Amino acid sequence: MTIDLKIIKRPDFAFIIVWILVYILASLDILNFGYIYSVKIALLIISNCIGFLLIYSLCKFILNKKDKQIDEPNLILLEKLTKNLLVIWLILFVYIIYECNGIPIFWKIYGESKGYVDFYVPIFSGLMNLIRIIIFCNSIYLISKKFSWKYAIILTLIIISSLIELSRGNIIFLLLCGFGLAVTTFNIIIKLKYLLFTILFGILLFGYVESLRSPSSNYSYNTCELKDKITDVCLKYKITYYLPNGFIATYLYITTPIANLNYAETRGDIKPSNIPYYSIQGLIPSTYRDKIFDSKRKYPILIKNEVFNATTFYSPLLADFDYLWVFIIVTIIQLIISYIFIKANSGNFYYQLIYAPIYASLLLSFFYNYFLTQIIIYFIAYVFLLKIINSFENAE
Repeated sequence: MTIDLKIIKRPDFAFIIVWILVYILASLDILNFGYIYSVKIALLIISNCIGFLLIYSLCKFILNKKDKQIDEPNLILLEKLTKNLLVIWLILFVYIIYECNGIPIFWKIYGESKGYVDFYVPIFSGLMNLIRIIIFCNSIYLISKKFSWKYAIILTLIIISSLIELSRGNIIFLLLCGFGLAVTTFNIIIKLKYLLFTILFGILLFGYVESLRSPSSNYSYNTCELKDKITDVCLKYKITYYLPNGFIATYLYITTPIANLNYAETRGDIKPSNIPYYSIQGLIPSTYRDKIFDSKRKYPILIKNEVFNATTFYSPLLADFDYLWVFIIVTIIQLIISYIFIKANSGNFYYQLIYAPIYASLLLSFFYNYFLTQIIIYFIAYVFLLKIINSFENAE
């Protein structure tokens, strides 16, 4: 049996599938995290799901009437740019290793007290991560035009560099960016057994990385509680005692954000300030963020447990605006995404590139608001700069 991944490249379908899975898994509450159902939150998400279907259909109806313009880059220019960016990225990566006195994975192997959060140099780390995503996406596109072992090696190098940092968010966002580009440049049809194997491998790898970055989050199956940090979350069903740590870590990653959001709403904690206090924080460089925003107001909403502090992309919006405005803001985001995807799916290279981080943000909307972050703004700026450079090259 083969699976055509065409269905999940559509942003509206992807959004709906993600949130249905999140709700189903969260409602099982296999870790007794204390999932509380909120009618208000459910109605907001259902409304956005239905709205997304209508918005996409309307955009497709309007844009399909226009002539499709396939805009492709100068491949020689793209190759040169990718090679130059690779050199810059390597220099930045080595510099950050030097400044931080090592790499997180080796800190864990040798039992040092430092963790993945210590692998950070202001400005340089963000720039390095941005360039890494750009190189990753460029390489995937170049391979889609003509397979090259050179770019396959670059892709492998990029993935390994991300893994050894033990930064869960960076790893997942990078891979989903690549997947977002791949679904618009490749016709991906995969056998069910290979798809299931890939999912299983991803879960186990996620659990292994999680055990390295946060050893205290490993489960003690004898005492049915988390070691050291948490005593109010335990395994609910007997079968979960025998599952690898990857399954438990993945389940927590997926379900605790919506559980936190529902918990805050049912506790009456969501009281919008009517100013974009939390919504814009991701757009501010970290160097200035701590100086501008109150460090005591760390989370946009009340969370049940600080160890599990993710709160979905809705949380900062709901902390700033009421439900109607949040619905409107999300609807505008969905309208923009629909337009970008339809242009990307028509073969426009520049929109295909832009869709990559947008698609990753969409799939991770259950976890964090990546839409309003610097990585999206700077990536789009790079694409526009690339288009301008490409126009000048073609004009000569």
